[in-house]
Amino acid sequence: MGSSKKRGKVGPQKRYAAHNYLFFSFAFAFILTAPFFFFDLPLSSLAGFGVATVYIFVPAGVTLLIYNKTLMDRIELAILPNRGFLLAIFLPLALGGMALWVSTLLGETGFSLGLEEVIARLPEEQRPASGSGSPFWGAAAQSLLAGFSINAFFALGEELGWRGLLFNEWIKSGFWKLSLLTGLCWGLWWAPLVALGQHYPGYPLEGVALILAWAILASPLLTWVRILGRSVAATALMRGLLVSVSGISVLPLVHASPLGSGMMGIAGLLVLALADVLLLIGLKVKPLGLPERH
Repeated sequence: MGSSKKRGKVGPQKRYAAHNYLFFSFAFAFILTAPFFFFDLPLSSLAGFGVATVYIFVPAGVTLLIYNKTLMDRIELAILPNRGFLLAIFLPLALGGMALWVSTLLGETGFSLGLEEVIARLPEEQRPASGSGSPFWGAAAQSLLAGFSINAFFALGEELGWRGLLFNEWIKSGFWKLSLLTGLCWGLWWAPLVALGQHYPGYPLEGVALILAWAILASPLLTWVRILGRSVAATALMRGLLVSVSGISVLPLVHASPLGSGMMGIAGLLVLALADVLLLIGLKVKPLGLPERH
């Protein structure tokens, strides 16, 4: 009888883990960015780079604060040979390729693997020799390598919270409610940094609207990979590669639109929306089993 009571007892920290996570994540986000708003400081400065780096690890820090010693028992972090990890690799590549193609269909954007616009901005001594072949493939390979390594590491700082703690606490609400609500909170959390110039420099209001839409549309795909991969490491890898393909998807574009082109622009939103529709249809045909809450 006593053991039954013990199992059924839920402490206040566990009961309100999601509320506490959101409160502290947003609180730290505003504390970190407030001086830049009040004193009109540029995010492109050394201080801005430092704040942006710390910002990314806020979700991980808050998750560790709430889950403490139980973190490893409640959030899966293993790298597993399963289809979720395969999706984490190939899905961003497919999305980025489609975003690049859609970008060429929008507006006056052209396409060139010669990267003439990029090369023209480089100092003379850093420009590749004429006739040395397209620099696109080398740049793309370097970016993807970063996606598998440093980008994935930084993405884990976010994913421990959004697809770790929140996933664990909200999993009983169902796939779509969990995904869309997480995406909404995730996008709002990014808003202060984006308003300061992250991702869409020079477009604070438009940038906030785009990052909010992007987070909501990307969230179901990340939740899908999280469930199939059975690990937050899968979504961290996917996020790391999404960062890489975001750059690759605008690299060969001529006269790229800051808001319309690439994986982070309107083209990317259209691609993500299509992917969500296909996922919705797929899950109707073959429902996805949801894991138990830890």
